[in-house]
Amino acid sequence: MIPELLRDYEEPPELNRPRSPIAPAFRGWRPLVNAFRCDRGVTICIEAAGIDPSSLQVSVREKQVTLRGMRNVPELDRNRAQGVGIITLEIDPGPFERTLPLPEAVDPSAMTQENVAGLIWIHLPRACASSELASASANVAPFSQRLFATSR
Repeated sequence: MIPELLRDYEEPPELNRPRSPIAPAFRGWRPLVNAFRCDRGVTICIEAAGIDPSSLQVSVREKQVTLRGMRNVPELDRNRAQGVGIITLEIDPGPFERTLPLPEAVDPSAMTQENVAGLIWIHLPRACASSELASASANVAPFSQRLFATSR
């Protein structure tokens, strides 16, 4: 349905976006991202409206992270309304890729992800934090052993 509606659509010049292969009126897109250096590593927040979180691919290489995914073309629900023309198109569809530099090495095997209110939060623990935590816990006896050892 979108291709027929695009026939007479001209994108406003103030949008001034780079071109996309999805449709001539679109020019590509990149989700907005906030990235934070935290006490335990790096946290990245992705503006993810319309992105299926399960389709998000996160790859970490050296000191950079690459985010890849897809946002499908938002379509009208034909049971609710029949489109006859476009007023404006500002939601960019299609594949995206973002690569961000990281200030330090992270442990991709310990990555966690959560989805909150249209945002995808990715938590990447510091590479040394995981190994430091493992070695520290290996050298510390469980609480019950320490408790009984001191009470004798």
